[in-house]
Amino acid sequence: MLAAIFVSGAYLYGAGEGWHEVASFTLNTYCDAQNLVGNLCQGLFINDYYAGNLIFFIGGVMMNTVLLALATQQKMDRFNNNDMIILLVNSLVYAFTWFAYAAFDVVLLGLYFAALLAIISIAAWLKVKRNMREYPYITYSVVAYTLVLQL
Repeated sequence: MLAAIFVSGAYLYGAGEGWHEVASFTLNTYCDAQNLVGNLCQGLFINDYYAGNLIFFIGGVMMNTVLLALATQQKMDRFNNNDMIILLVNSLVYAFTWFAYAAFDVVLLGLYFAALLAIISIAAWLKVKRNMREYPYITYSVVAYTLVLQL
């Protein structure tokens, strides 16, 4: 079941990105993005910013949820302090990429999905919090996605 969800998520992730890129190109080539006149340009805006991004983020959430579910089942070697520093710095960088995307986007879909991923990763983290050094992907995810919401 998890494999089917992951593969479906990967499909939606790619399809949403493709949908977004084609709509974005067409919108910015044939329409004045600052003054959307007519059904075609308004429809391209919706396809670019909402439909494409929504499908993309749904796929991303599906894939990340599967990875988090699998991570709760796969204990790793305990991370030492140096490993944790690297993990936390990397989480911070990843959080800033999400923030840079979501904070300056015309629509807030990226922020909403970062919040959803924060909730999902917190739920996974609550299962393993006492041994969080043995579950680096979950620790990484909970730090990154909760930081996005704080920035």
